[in-house]
Amino acid sequence: MIKHTLRSRVVRALGLSMVPLLALTLSSCGSGGDQPASADGLTKVRVANSGMLPASADLAWAIEGGFFEKNGLDVTLNPPQLSASDLAGTVINGDADVALVNGTAVPSARQVGRPLTIVATTQAPFPLQIAFTPETDKTLREQGLSETSSVADLLAALKGMTLGTNASGSSITATYRYLLAQYGIDPERDNITLHPMPDVASQVAALSHNRVDGLASSLGGAATGAVAQGAGVVWDLTKMKGTDALQAVPYTNAVTSDATIKDHPKMIQSFLDALHAAQQSLLAGLSVEDAASLKKLVGSAMDQKTYDDTIAGMQSLFPKSFSTSGASWDATCKVAEVNTGESLKIPAADAVNNSFVEEVK
Repeated sequence: MIKHTLRSRVVRALGLSMVPLLALTLSSCGSGGDQPASADGLTKVRVANSGMLPASADLAWAIEGGFFEKNGLDVTLNPPQLSASDLAGTVINGDADVALVNGTAVPSARQVGRPLTIVATTQAPFPLQIAFTPETDKTLREQGLSETSSVADLLAALKGMTLGTNASGSSITATYRYLLAQYGIDPERDNITLHPMPDVASQVAALSHNRVDGLASSLGGAATGAVAQGAGVVWDLTKMKGTDALQAVPYTNAVTSDATIKDHPKMIQSFLDALHAAQQSLLAGLSVEDAASLKKLVGSAMDQKTYDDTIAGMQSLFPKSFSTSGASWDATCKVAEVNTGESLKIPAADAVNNSFVEEVK
């Protein structure tokens, strides 16, 4: 039976209600300082996150299913942000203890002496998608393209199009540019306009009103929101031919500071234990009541089939081990280089700590 006490408390505190376009957040940000205990003796943890999208189903269930509480943690979520650099920045600035974010911000931070570390890879590989307007989808299919085509052919067909995407610093935008570069395509040179937008709602609205030809997105993000609103047709790039370059790129990492690792190792271990347990619970299957409650949090605007398909896709990203491989770190650095425009030669030993995931039960 799902516990509603935590959700009810934070929703009242924020004055929030269930909203469409998957934009619900479960909590406000906490204050800075050390790890204080809550009134019931739980360790408080502030988590930087991208909001209550289907991609956050494991995080939402870790809270709602009581997994954090069982591991001695009182977790609150900072206001959602879509930029990986902004999310990482909250950890650097001491406004969050852990960020669930694509790790591309870590090599960039390390390059300038900011002590950020990846302590887990919680979702992989990167599920890149594009949601096209029905008109654009029809045009592409008339050219003989489909979801079974080569991704190189699809990317070549994007020339002259405008694609909505997240703001600069976003891992989605960087990963999309990284994939284009693998096929010798430069957006500026080849007339592909990447139009940054601040949130999922504005991206879906732009697609609905044909202000863009498509949305460069990821599973559970703006592309899924477009389908939920009947505004777009999704092409899953990871299922197309020739996307080996995406397979090593992680989707979500748990990132924290070196100081937190030193001062609060038990908190990090408990956080990862709880998140892993929540993923295993989702894989095992929820009761009808709990599944319906989770949908209200991360997919309230979605029809049941779209939601079920999206959650199934997310579950396929839950790794057997949270360990971050050397290949994954190398791919993370290459994607990060897209944002920085400079070579990032940061050794994995300086930025990845797998000691906690080795103890995850």
